[in-house]
Amino acid sequence: MSDHDSVTKISHILNEPITENVMVRAPTSAGSTIKADSSSKQSKSPESTASSNSSHHTNPFLYTQFKSRATAPFDPESIKGVKITTPPEDIPARVFHEKTGLFYQISSCSIPTFTVAKKELPDPIRFYESVQDLGTIYGCVKLKILPDIDRPIEKFAQLNVNIDRFWFKARKQFFDSKELERAQIIDFHAKLYNFHSKIKKKSFLTRIPSIDKRTLNLYRLRSCVDLRGGFDAVCEKKLWAQIGRELGYSGRIMSSLSTSLRSAYVKILLDFDKYEKEQRMCNNEENERPLSPKFHHTDQKKRDGEEISLKDESFHKRVKIDGGNPKVFRAGSINHEFKRMKDIKRIKGFPTYFDSLTEYKLGFTDFTGATLPDYDFTFWENGMEIYDKSSFETRTSPVYNLRQYYEKSQAVFNAMMARYKSDYPSLFANQTTLPQVEFEKLFFQLLSTHFIDFEIDTGLGLTASIRSSGNDSFDDKFAIKTILDHWNLDNIPLSELSLLKHLDLDMADFTRTNFDVGMLFSCRGWSVSDHFLPSIDYNHLGSTKLVYSIAPKDMEKFEGLMTQAKKEWDAHQSRPRYFTSDGEWTGFSETDFFKSFLEAEQSNDHFSTGNAARNVTSENVLLANSLGDGLQSDLQFEPSFITANGIKLYKTTQEQGSYIFKFPKAFTCCIGSGFYLSQNSVFAPISWLESSFEAAKWISKMRILPGLDVNQLMINILLNSDNAALKGTCQNLVRDCVREEVVNRRKLRELFSTVDVVYNKLDYISDISLKPTGLSKIVVTLGALHRVFSLKEFLALLDKSKNGTYNICGIPICDQAGSLNICLHLYFDKASLKIALDGLDIPSDFYLAALDENFEMKWDALMTSTFKNRSVPLNIIQYLLSHTDSNTEFNRSLRSNFYDALSLIEECKKIITSCMESSRSIGNIDFGIGFNLRHLPLEFSNSMINKLKSLYKSVQKCSIDFPERLEIIRLYQISRQFPIDNKDIIEGNNLVLLKELYQKSLNIPLKASYWTNLTRKICRLEWLSVYERVFIERNDIKDEDSENYSLPLLYSYLKFGLKYCSVEDIDKIGHAKELLLKYQAIMQKIRVFLKREAPSRIPLTDLENILLGIEVYRLPIQRNFFNELDYIIREIEQAKRSSDVSIVYSADNLDKIDELIRKNDPKFMEFADQFNSSRLDKRPRIGEIQDQKGTKQKLKDYKLWTRQLARILHKNKLVELLPLAYKCLDLESDKYIPLEDCARLQTKYCFCRKVEEGSAMVECEICKEWYHVDCINNGKWVLPDDPNVLFVCPICMPSNVSIKATESVLYEFGELKRLLIGSLKLNTIPNPPILNNLFDVFALALNFKNQMEVELFTKGFINKLVPTHKIKYYLRKAEGSGCGFTDLTGPLRRYCQAKDAKVIKSLKENGRTVITGFPN
Repeated sequence: MSDHDSVTKISHILNEPITENVMVRAPTSAGSTIKADSSSKQSKSPESTASSNSSHHTNPFLYTQFKSRATAPFDPESIKGVKITTPPEDIPARVFHEKTGLFYQISSCSIPTFTVAKKELPDPIRFYESVQDLGTIYGCVKLKILPDIDRPIEKFAQLNVNIDRFWFKARKQFFDSKELERAQIIDFHAKLYNFHSKIKKKSFLTRIPSIDKRTLNLYRLRSCVDLRGGFDAVCEKKLWAQIGRELGYSGRIMSSLSTSLRSAYVKILLDFDKYEKEQRMCNNEENERPLSPKFHHTDQKKRDGEEISLKDESFHKRVKIDGGNPKVFRAGSINHEFKRMKDIKRIKGFPTYFDSLTEYKLGFTDFTGATLPDYDFTFWENGMEIYDKSSFETRTSPVYNLRQYYEKSQAVFNAMMARYKSDYPSLFANQTTLPQVEFEKLFFQLLSTHFIDFEIDTGLGLTASIRSSGNDSFDDKFAIKTILDHWNLDNIPLSELSLLKHLDLDMADFTRTNFDVGMLFSCRGWSVSDHFLPSIDYNHLGSTKLVYSIAPKDMEKFEGLMTQAKKEWDAHQSRPRYFTSDGEWTGFSETDFFKSFLEAEQSNDHFSTGNAARNVTSENVLLANSLGDGLQSDLQFEPSFITANGIKLYKTTQEQGSYIFKFPKAFTCCIGSGFYLSQNSVFAPISWLESSFEAAKWISKMRILPGLDVNQLMINILLNSDNAALKGTCQNLVRDCVREEVVNRRKLRELFSTVDVVYNKLDYISDISLKPTGLSKIVVTLGALHRVFSLKEFLALLDKSKNGTYNICGIPICDQAGSLNICLHLYFDKASLKIALDGLDIPSDFYLAALDENFEMKWDALMTSTFKNRSVPLNIIQYLLSHTDSNTEFNRSLRSNFYDALSLIEECKKIITSCMESSRSIGNIDFGIGFNLRHLPLEFSNSMINKLKSLYKSVQKCSIDFPERLEIIRLYQISRQFPIDNKDIIEGNNLVLLKELYQKSLNIPLKASYWTNLTRKICRLEWLSVYERVFIERNDIKDEDSENYSLPLLYSYLKFGLKYCSVEDIDKIGHAKELLLKYQAIMQKIRVFLKREAPSRIPLTDLENILLGIEVYRLPIQRNFFNELDYIIREIEQAKRSSDVSIVYSADNLDKIDELIRKNDPKFMEFADQFNSSRLDKRPRIGEIQDQKGTKQKLKDYKLWTRQLARILHKNKLVELLPLAYKCLDLESDKYIPLEDCARLQTKYCFCRKVEEGSAMVECEICKEWYHVDCINNGKWVLPDDPNVLFVCPICMPSNVSIKATESVLYEFGELKRLLIGSLKLNTIPNPPILNNLFDVFALALNFKNQMEVELFTKGFINKLVPTHKIKYYLRKAEGSGCGFTDLTGPLRRYCQAKDAKVIKSLKENGRTVITGFPN
């Protein structure tokens, strides 16, 4: 902020009218009492601009951010766009444009279209200036970009939004006027009521049902269901939740809503649908619209004895304009709106919709303990520009994200095609292209007959900043690329060549872009740009838009045509009546059902709010204003009607990836051919200044609230611009305004010598004319009433009484009673004006603003009003010190406080700088991999947090406010709140989330205890995760990362565990130590082996024992060394066979191990090494005997056994089954934990027995176990966001669900046992590690089975003293392993389900919905 801007803002605060002798302060916000950020937008960098544009919009109080459960990303490539094809005879000509040096194409009734290679693209504003000669003729210019040959254009590169989080409220567009549409809706309700009361008779409608404290919109509900194919189709596709959003139920769409909508439809509409369908079939009215309203006029009479039946055909009279010419139509909600700041509209007495549509948020609309000190709920203290919401947005507006809206648009397209394909065969012959002529015919036919049963939902003017990627974390490189892209629309309004960067306050949302989202026949009505600012529109993705444009030269003629058409429409528009019988209408209008409809109609709409004080006309101080609503026309004209009235109409198509430039005073209208997403941006080139004053007059004539003051903008340009030519232009344009201001200020000083002066930058708009007041304004107050005038208007209103005093409308100004007070407000201070008007012949007395100011009096007043409960900004203290005598007591007192504050500021800066430097110096933390784990620091100091706490107390006591004060408060609150907010992560065992938390914590001052606990937990979990992988899952790590899993690192791994692991990990530490001792023993044998002299003999058994130890204990010996030893042993054995040397097999122990396996005795593992293809198993392997003679007989048994292996295991590899068995059947590392201790001790969950990994999990309502969503039904289900929907796992549910859940059993224990026994008698064995894995899996399964029998059964019967929770623990592990123990798990399941059946029944009786993740 520049010095003169700081002085302006400070002076404004000090000069607020706060005493009765000067001015009575109004209780409501006004131009004299609301502060605005005086910093010019030109001072912002691209980065800061992007930030400022989006920061306040993310405030949940301002804009509701809708949420939904996670779904697959919405890929823009999947969008099926529709193109509009121009008539074949419309062949464009190629013309050379001298100013640009480019060729453009143009045909009759079209606009110039440039096609430019991407690498040759100029700056967008420079391009606009160079084609301005064409723009003034055609109103619009189109630009298409060709990709570079060597660098293809990146699709959707300009789409700076998060597509998956792009939520918006759409407006409901109609093919009727609002009056006719409402009549149609009422007629539907009347027919529905008549059906239930006279036809069905079993039911009687008294009121429309309510859902979520809101009356249900039955008409739209039926329309949405019809569009999706009817009731059965909606139920089958489970679309009730989306229909709920289309009915305006935003936020959490829950299954209870879906159930309520479905029940309401069944109760009220389903039989009505069937009845109407039967009636149409009987009357052969399949193609007639069933819901058209029946109108009659007041001169129609009811026939005696006439009965009204639902069979009567609906009809209505269509209004015709210009003597029966049906080429002018009205369409609902297609109007373009001019945005304005909420508070400016409220101050000026315009209706506002923001407050009634903004969701209540504790802490943003009301104070809480977490609210920052000095937080201003009017948002002005932070210079926040809050714009009013659309007048078309209601509480029931449909809510979509882009995926849902695209699906809706496809449904609308298909419904339209099904209805009109026979009438327009060429239009829908190809679903990807639509002929332009046929497309226009159908659109205007719909307008003339409004023959459509559903609304067209459209998003117009959606603020881009709350949907941009800047509100989410995204790639920094992409962000920089976006910021530097001149053709990114977000950058254009405040670009170097746009004058909008000189705005102090953006009252009309000029500096932010807007999105339009549409579908087939979505329409943006005829409109001219706000303040005649040029604009650029880019079609990001989807279908083509048909754009109509009218050149600037025909603007007045077209406005006259719209005015005349509106008058004739209103004159011919008769008020509709309903039914063909007054008696029937009277009967229905008096029913409670109709009254509930009227109540719902009123409550579901928004309520506009305004400034009550503004509407008071006490003492006739001001004349009442006729305020314009800022809406553009809702009229539509057939193209032939426009041209018949002598107006040239141009047409063009805007395809995906094309730009359209719109020029000042050009009228445009666009119609969608399918789903599209486009973005619009306005800018102010130098050439716009020529039409800016004309635009101001047009805004005033239309009674629209101005969005900017051109004179103020040009003074800012003179202050801030370095462009000499631009400054010269502005001086010439502002000269007359300044001279008039000089004259008026002199008159004011002559008439009133004691007028108080205020500097501020808000509400320089006249209450009489709604014109900008320029460089100053007069605020007149009478009690709570205040009005704003320009100096010229004020002087014209003055009357001089006989006694020489002045009055307005007979009320004296500044009399003894202080009835009417005046105050002069100046937009620029003296220093600023001197700089800006340097070179102009301006009298020196022009800069004199007021008499000497009494700062002490104003200071006392401020302390009892503005800063009564707040600290005073530092710059105000500086201003007072520089403008008061240093010898006064007042100055000395301020100076003492000022120096104390400076000392405190320095301390704050030190700690803030320390935090920033610490943040910059920290990169990604290396936690280590495998055995090579990194030690995190454990020694932390509380000095930083203690210093921060001390500073926090000091700044809280300090009476002076400064920027560092808020930063210290923010840091302290974060340091306190951060551990609380992340308590669940800290107490949990999700290693991934804990690591992320550790990284984030490094930027925040936190207590040493927090760091110690977090560090020890991460290190412990890191050690346990490696232990799990190596020792439990038994992964073969010899082939993996040898550097991080080498044997020497095993020592450091054990030391790491001893340092960080807890008492409950002693067994794991002992296991790791045992492995280390085995490693030492093996290495000792290897050293002995390597030390033998060359001629010495080495026993073969020594080599075999070394390899056997490596295999059994899975030691991370280098693969090359292991292979060399194995090769030596195999060569020796092969040599023995070739020399007919007999090799002794393990036949002696065959009977022993066979008997032990059959008895399920785990001691069989004592002999396993002789039969599991280890070094002690001397049977030849299949690869070793295939080349020998006479092997066919030997292979016969082997082949039979391998077939049995493939059948039992369903071709699943044992190597894949082994990790499952180790995870799920292991009872050592995953011991049973009683239910009361689970929350504290449990670390493994679900069937998979994995730790919490950050993926979605759900808790079973009965057994309280947590399950990964992906582990239930292979993830083929969705978890509803509904507290009334409860999840029950397959183990706790009835048997039919359990059967579906247990289909994942891969093999039975008994089959595995027979397979193992068969392998004992093989003469030829498979190559390793098949038998080794088979023995390991069986050993785990056998141990699990035996333990389950001991723990859960007594004498063959279930032990009923065992807790159900423990039984389900075993069932869960058995199911996760893939091994079936049917003889045990079957009875256990039935036992648990019998107990759980009562609980499930009780839940359902209480209205809860129970889901399992499996289809019913």
